[in-house]
Amino acid sequence: MSEVKQEYGGALYLLCEEEQLSSDCLAQLHLLRRLMGENPDYYRLMAAPTVTVAQKLAALDEAFHASVHPYVLNFLKILAENGYFSEFGACCDEFENRYNADRNICVAKVTTAVALTDEQKQRLQKKLELEVGKTVQMHCLVDPSVMGGVRAELDGRLLDSTVKNKIDSIRDNLRKTVI
Repeated sequence: MSEVKQEYGGALYLLCEEEQLSSDCLAQLHLLRRLMGENPDYYRLMAAPTVTVAQKLAALDEAFHASVHPYVLNFLKILAENGYFSEFGACCDEFENRYNADRNICVAKVTTAVALTDEQKQRLQKKLELEVGKTVQMHCLVDPSVMGGVRAELDGRLLDSTVKNKIDSIRDNLRKTVI
């Protein structure tokens, strides 16, 4: 359903951008996405075909009318009315992708064996920004299985200098070696 995310998420982005509200609305979409992730029953209710559209609209109004911009609330209502509420996450992705593209921002998923200090994060961010020529927003994850080093996924590329990757590479080379 990539057309849905492009049409709906893209339309919301264009409207918010025109009104200079994209940063605020993006923050609200992040919050809503987190809330729905924490409350999957609410999300399922909004996507359920057995719940009437009027009930869905009333639930959205009750939950969000005082806490989100009317554009975001109307966006949620349109998804519910048209039976596309299950595409909410994909629409949020589309909104954020367009926002980032317009602002030359790249999101990086960074994995390390232990948590990075603030100073390490800043140094790594600068290196990644030099590598891709964009502003980098890092999402840091800790995975002890990488043993050491850093793995960064950004702009469709994988930069992997982890100990695990190096060991795997050595193992593969040894397997290929004929004795």
